[in-house]
Amino acid sequence: MKTGSTSIFRGLLGGQKNVIGRSFGDFPREWESLPSFAIVRNPFDRFLSAWHMFKTYDVRTPKEETFRANLTVNDILEAIADRSIPLNENNYISKLRLHFAPMTHPVHSVSKAKHIGRFESYEKAFRDIESLLGFETGPVHHKRKTTPRNYREVIDPELRAKIEAVYAEDLETFGYSW
Repeated sequence: MKTGSTSIFRGLLGGQKNVIGRSFGDFPREWESLPSFAIVRNPFDRFLSAWHMFKTYDVRTPKEETFRANLTVNDILEAIADRSIPLNENNYISKLRLHFAPMTHPVHSVSKAKHIGRFESYEKAFRDIESLLGFETGPVHHKRKTTPRNYREVIDPELRAKIEAVYAEDLETFGYSW
């Protein structure tokens, strides 16, 4: 699960400290009988949100700081396509590639989810997950919200075409469109 994961971990599970297992692309056999879910998001909106987040995302080295300071859309698109960048390392470029990877990328294991909610209906998705897990947590708190902007006002035709190419499977699988 990627989209909305901070809010889900904090709101439903009480934070990262209560997460028993993590997996990047591997879905252990023992998890197959457990409740599983994903929250998907319109790829255009998701791209803008992640781009906004990574402009201020934590860096650990001067090289990462320079990369972040000069981050362009083309840098992001190149990172998404660069299979030599690991998706599971604790550095800026790996985390960037992970956050921008299409939801249908095997690293997210969305195909294993028994329930798929939509970010655009966040409260409903949250309540559905509560029901799936068998408990209620109270009010829904959406963490790390980015500035609400309509992606249609920000994304030009050239970037739209690039995003459509990268996220074609997400658009088709989850029924999203421009």
